[in-house]
Amino acid sequence: VCGGDGTVGWVLGVLEEIRHKLACSEPPVAILPLGTGNDLGRVLNWGAGYSGEDPYSILLSIEEADDVLMDRWTILLDSLEATEDIENGILQPLPPKIVQMSNYFGIGIDAELSLDFHQAREEEPCKFSSRFHNKGVYVKAGLQKISH
Repeated sequence: VCGGDGTVGWVLGVLEEIRHKLACSEPPVAILPLGTGNDLGRVLNWGAGYSGEDPYSILLSIEEADDVLMDRWTILLDSLEATEDIENGILQPLPPKIVQMSNYFGIGIDAELSLDFHQAREEEPCKFSSRFHNKGVYVKAGLQKISH
């Protein structure tokens, strides 16, 4: 998987959805860390980021790598809200939201900062084209959150 934690998580989620159709239900996945933080790539010893290595040597390292098992959690979030069934006029509960996690989660200022960064990048992706610039934006936003 070429990308950061979000891309890796997306690929793992898709593999989970189609695992019953695969010849190997748990295929090994290698990471070429091209994202902003690359925490998962760093933890699994794929590195903190791509720094221009020869692609052939990367492929060789993938072939020689040991498999490492990784925990993934699936969380089911039930909504307290309901929606009205137009045909019957009956309130129906909203369907649960399913969230998958691979390496960690946050519930404080770190989670708020990550969400703000993610939403800003979704709104204007052209402003987030460089890993170095992205880290600068992340640090600046973090310092602003701490100072308020």
